[in-house]
Amino acid sequence: IGLVYLTPSQFTGELNVGISLTYEQRGAGRARIAMNKLLKWVFEEAGYHRVQAAIMGGRHRHAAMNLFANVGFSHEGVRRRQVYNRQSQQWIDVTYMAIVDTDWTLRKLRPDLPKTRWDDLFERQQREREELLELEITDPSRTPKRWGSLETIR
Repeated sequence: IGLVYLTPSQFTGELNVGISLTYEQRGAGRARIAMNKLLKWVFEEAGYHRVQAAIMGGRHRHAAMNLFANVGFSHEGVRRRQVYNRQSQQWIDVTYMAIVDTDWTLRKLRPDLPKTRWDDLFERQQREREELLELEITDPSRTPKRWGSLETIR
């Protein structure tokens, strides 16, 4: 089916995680199930503080980022042109994502919280949009004035 692995980090209480599935097993939710079981063991039984994933650039990069975001990892940054790929003879970017024990615990206690910061942003934007539309309907005199994009620059 695939492989999930943990390696120790140079920092105390931190692990590096990786996952690889055979082509046939991708898209069936197995990676998410495996990562959730692994994180449960890491935080609840083994007592680690932090788990980090380094995601190489490539055709599966976005799928890997979605997987880690869906199990609670936060985007920490990109190291531009960090690794040299001999096969393609190019430098590639590495994206770092991580989850800490407090985030894991909070997600368990509050499953209603947004899974990612993007989810939170989109929910807030939708809520604000609905409030503005309601304001336009109930009291048109309080409707915020709309400006053209060039006018806001002046």
